Amino acid sequence: MQEIREPRRPPTGRPDSTGGRPTESEAMSDRCTNCDGRIPAEEWHPVTTVRDDDGEVEIYAFCSEPCRTAWQDERADDE
Repeated sequence: MQEIREPRRPPTGRPDSTGGRPTESEAMSDRCTNCDGRIPAEEWHPVTTVRDDDGEVEIYAFCSEPCRTAWQDERADDE
């Protein structure tokens, strides 16, 4: 049976000169936003971009199309 996990959120950064936003090295994770599975950096993988309340673009990476769809469906339910 597969363990159910809360969706991963992008890193929030630390309060510093970046204003708490992720630094460039933190911006892309090698883990799936939805299931926390490993994403091989050398392979294509689906992503989704979302603008936050300040208009900044956040990038969410996924290990597969089904994970991206599940994450998008959950976001739609929350809104």
